[in-house]
Amino acid sequence: MDSSGSRIEVEVKLRFATVEEALERLALLPSVPEQPRKLERNEVYDAAEGSLSREGRLLRLREVDGSGQLTYKEAVPGRAKARAKVRAEVESGVDSPESMRAILTKLGFRVVYRYEKYRRYHTWRDEEGQSLAISLDETPIGIYVELEGDQASIDRAARRMGFQKSDYILEDYRSLHRAWLKQHGLPASDLCFDRPGEPR
Repeated sequence: MDSSGSRIEVEVKLRFATVEEALERLALLPSVPEQPRKLERNEVYDAAEGSLSREGRLLRLREVDGSGQLTYKEAVPGRAKARAKVRAEVESGVDSPESMRAILTKLGFRVVYRYEKYRRYHTWRDEEGQSLAISLDETPIGIYVELEGDQASIDRAARRMGFQKSDYILEDYRSLHRAWLKQHGLPASDLCFDRPGEPR
């Protein structure tokens, strides 16, 4: 990470049938739990003409326990054939997500997609001393584990958990959701949990 907070993100997703299966595979590393399970609400913003999406850029506001995080991501030139999703990322904490929403709206940005997940964080340090950030995500369309760190460390962790490179998922949740909706013949929608009695 440089002084501006920018860094290169290298990650893959792995799909699991259940949370229990994911935890059993993580125990093979073994990974170390870092944070408890929490609900994350995410809003993806775009300019009125949709320029961010067309150019493969992402502007996202994430809210967890009343605090927020604003993130900007873009593709890294020359990394299209990588075995992982590689993006340049800049992010910053936000004390008031509601105020940030107002700022983004006044600047002309609009919410184009919302998605939710229950996430818990783990870490693992491989035999080479490389640290890997691990996220176990429960989403409305399935259970995923994200491995983020050095490519070689990602590969080592995946092998220990019984996966091959052909199992790597490089799509983001919006793309996975679009494919899921198409498979089930459903119209476009946000990826959110149904919680009766709770405003959306």
